[in-house]
Amino acid sequence: MDFNFTNEQDLFRRTVREFAQKEVAPKVREYERKGQFPWDIYRKMGKAGLLGLRLPKEYGGQEADATTMAIAVE
Repeated sequence: MDFNFTNEQDLFRRTVREFAQKEVAPKVREYERKGQFPWDIYRKMGKAGLLGLRLPKEYGGQEADATTMAIAVE
């Protein structure tokens, strides 16, 4: 059994990590301190294709597999 990521999964992993470092990390403490939901970050996640990962493409989703979803959650 091969436990390595596919090229697509590895690219997705790098994309998610870069997004988190650039968009989430600098603002997370402020949102937590204020007790606010980060709507601006959420909208950016949508534009970056990071929402609706498990939804069918016919509904605007990515139809991502379980491994890709786990990468996003991690």
